[in-house]
Amino acid sequence: MPASTYSGNAILDLLLRGVAPTPPSRVWVSLHTDDPGNDGANEVSVVDWPGYVRQDPADGGAIASGFLAAMEKGTVNTLDLQYAAFDGTEAITLTHFAVWTAETGGECLITGLLALAGAPAPKTLLPTDELVLRAGNLVAQVN
Repeated sequence: MPASTYSGNAILDLLLRGVAPTPPSRVWVSLHTDDPGNDGANEVSVVDWPGYVRQDPADGGAIASGFLAAMEKGTVNTLDLQYAAFDGTEAITLTHFAVWTAETGGECLITGLLALAGAPAPKTLLPTDELVLRAGNLVAQVN
């Protein structure tokens, strides 16, 4: 799972130039229908899922409470992320996630494969289905 272009540049500037990035005050998790690439493409559309919004992994708490401290270039979410019931009219298949600096727009920080029950897998939602990403199942790694 790659760091985004934004994050890669921030890491290089910090480590090689001593220029510290401004940390986000909060992060948000998005869902994607295909590989987001380095900049968060293919995010779910509110046309396809009208009730969709990015989720705050810290659920309003301190930003540090949303993910465990990084170890071996990776971390996992500490709380369940519950998305609104799928209210689209056609099935939608989710394959990836991304972490952002804002609830809408913002900078994409990192992307990865969606994991359900601990294993990377696509998830097809049908109308009225609910999606919960359980604590420990959202794996963010830097390659």
